[in-house]
Amino acid sequence: MITIKGFNIGLLISIKLTQIVLNLRWFYTTLVKESWRKCHSKNKSKAMSEKKRVLVIGYGGAGSQATAHLAKNPNLRVTVVTPFDFMEVTLCTAKFLGLKEKVEEEHDKYMFPLLKEDNVEYVIASCTSLSNSSATLSNGQTIDFDACVVATGLKFPIFQLDPSHPSKEFRNSEIMGLNSSVQKAKHIVISGGGPVGCEAAADIKLRSPDKRLVIFSIFYFLVAYR
Repeated sequence: MITIKGFNIGLLISIKLTQIVLNLRWFYTTLVKESWRKCHSKNKSKAMSEKKRVLVIGYGGAGSQATAHLAKNPNLRVTVVTPFDFMEVTLCTAKFLGLKEKVEEEHDKYMFPLLKEDNVEYVIASCTSLSNSSATLSNGQTIDFDACVVATGLKFPIFQLDPSHPSKEFRNSEIMGLNSSVQKAKHIVISGGGPVGCEAAADIKLRSPDKRLVIFSIFYFLVAYR
């Protein structure tokens, strides 16, 4: 062991070597972590940018099913555009015209909150214009896409949802108003002898047999008896 003027040379060298090793270890660890972080962030951003963008317009029966299926694909970025914060089974609305009580309670059974899927963006708005690669919405937003699913559903004139009133409460009041008009009427004319017209006529006549009801149809038969 070498000692000069009270200093232990071996101990001093050992301390210096330890400091050098610790500094190298800190530098190496920091450098590797930072490089990994940047690489991971870059790869994640690249993966996100490489995902195909799919836009689903409408969130009824078809739109919700399409969204659920598309959301399972990790290579897709799915955006849903719907003007309403609820779902309604529109085909069942005809039955509410003939009900004499518990109209709102029965209607509630056919209205549901949006079945939001993970990794799907939901936008409450209407589509005002659509091109081959982008959609312009009523809120001023523009959404670019690689593929678009248009699932805006059936539009029955008397049962059509009003996009300017997107709430469930307004829809309930609308159905109540239609029901009230039918209950007050003595003579009712239904234009169209298809499934909706026939169902509405049957529901009204079944619950109010005293009402006079006429169905207009461009065919010589009703669809129910085709």
